[in-house]
Amino acid sequence: MATIKVRPELTVLAGARYEYTKLTARGIQYDGQNTAMFSAGAPFDSVTPTSPYYGWSDIDLANLLFTTRIGTKSYGKLFPNLQIRYEPIKNLVIRAAYTENMGRPDFRTVMPGDTIYEHFNLIRRNNTELQPQQGRDINVKVEYYLPRSGVVSLTAFKQDIDNYIYPVVTSVRRFNPDTQLEEPWTLETSENAGKGSNEGIEFEYRQKLGFIADFLRDVEFRAVYSSADPKAEYLRRTGTPIYEDNPTQEQFDAYMNSPQAWTTIPLANVIKKSANVRLAYNGRKFSGSIAAFWRDDFARNLNLATLDHTYQKSDLRMDLSLTYKLSSRWSTYFDWRNFTDEADDRRIFDRTGGFYTSGMVMNLGIRANF
Repeated sequence: MATIKVRPELTVLAGARYEYTKLTARGIQYDGQNTAMFSAGAPFDSVTPTSPYYGWSDIDLANLLFTTRIGTKSYGKLFPNLQIRYEPIKNLVIRAAYTENMGRPDFRTVMPGDTIYEHFNLIRRNNTELQPQQGRDINVKVEYYLPRSGVVSLTAFKQDIDNYIYPVVTSVRRFNPDTQLEEPWTLETSENAGKGSNEGIEFEYRQKLGFIADFLRDVEFRAVYSSADPKAEYLRRTGTPIYEDNPTQEQFDAYMNSPQAWTTIPLANVIKKSANVRLAYNGRKFSGSIAAFWRDDFARNLNLATLDHTYQKSDLRMDLSLTYKLSSRWSTYFDWRNFTDEADDRRIFDRTGGFYTSGMVMNLGIRANF
């Protein structure tokens, strides 16, 4: 990193870092349909009386169909970083930044292995070739510092995501030793199949309230509001997805040969609008805070075949925190999280998909600092 003072009021910080990742994963694959391995002359011959596998139980033979798979991959990336700080007048600061980042896939998704459901002709396969998601962030923040430790700020941000990881459904053909025919199977896996973006603004105001009255000098008010537009572009097939068991090859062909089109969908688990307000007191012996957190509804889970989205209903949660200092080293505290007992209400479009009470949490204890 290098810092350049272009002018007294203008500072530029620039640099880059390089990350290299090498992954080796070992997993287990089970293929319950591969019963040909037990036929005469096969590696696990259970038919011939002289075979060491003759007379084995079905459970013991099934355990032989577990095989070890090893997957390896490596990748590297250079991450540039540019930050600018500009102070045109006293107490007014403008900050701008361009950064790049990387989100590696969950380790479980790249662990080699298949889960095979014979009754449904379904294979769920981990993808050892998944590449990390890559993001580019641009942030511009304007801050104005107020008397008595106050600040008001406005931030505009934009993030672009490449190699967005999505679950996808495809078709494969597998040989059935019982019928001696190849059958269509559904293959579910994850791929770098999309791209996403998120842009919006955030407003923050923080101020100690001593300017109202002197007895409020140790009370601080903070409010934050964020609004974003998280969305993704997914390349999906436009044909009708297949839901019935053991579909025909014609049904699979119709779906797999249907045209592909980019479809805009919401980014999962990214909140569109949120706000929080906090009032805190910090005295010599006693300190405490009460806070309210609001978030708008947002997409929790996505079904990319049907484009049905499970939404988290908007909610308002409130927290209370109290601390009393017994000495310079010891203090006692009481935390009451979600004391309004806000529930977790998820909806599929306008229908309630599930109702779960998340419940409040209370913590009471003694803390020591050494």
